[in-house]
Formats: sequence, C-alpha cells, structure tokens
Amino acid sequence: MCIAGIGYFSGGFIGDPQSDWITLVAMLLGIGQIGAIIASQTVLGQEAPPEARGAVFGLAGIAAALGVLFTTSVGGLLYDLVDKGAPFFLVGILNLSIMVFGLYCLLSRKAT
Repeated sequence: MCIAGIGYFSGGFIGDPQSDWITLVAMLLGIGQIGAIIASQTVLGQEAPPEARGAVFGLAGIAAALGVLFTTSVGGLLYDLVDKGAPFFLVGILNLSIMVFGLYCLLSRKAT
C-alpha cells in the first residue's frame, strides 16, 4: 500500500503524460496495486473458514467493485472541480490510510 500510495501521489504531480518520470510512476503503481491484490487474496485464503471461503471472496469482490465506483465517481468530480491530479491524490490518500490502519491492527494485536 505504501508503494501504491507513493506511486499515486507521484502521478498527481506529473503534468505531462509523456514525461520522463511516467515510467517510474507506472512501475510504482503496478507494483503497489498487484502487491495489494495478491496480499489481500492470500490473507482471505488463510483466514476465511473453509466452509465460508467462497462467500468471503464474493463479498471482497463486491467491496472492490464499490471501491472502484467510489474512486471513479469522486475522482471524476475532483478532476473537474479541482485539478487533473486530484484523483491521483485521492487514491494515494486512500492507499496510505489503509496502510496506516493495517499497521495499527498489526501492532495492536495481542500476542498469542
């Protein structure tokens, strides 16, 4: 999530899509997003009870679709009303917020 957040924030600062930096930004975005997708599926596969695993993955897919709808709707409004880099900043903030929440959950977990 950190890598994706950095990639999205960087993308918000790129004014020219043919910039020399676009390749680095695209690599950060790709690495960050695929890492988040694979990690979430791995955790779901490990933590979901076998008898409910299909339902858990289905609900995760619905949540992902809602997230896409939210970010495209709000990102589109921000693009029109604020700046063309605003959708990148929105998703960067969301990625970093999820990362901070995950770290909080990890660090506040009781030792077993």
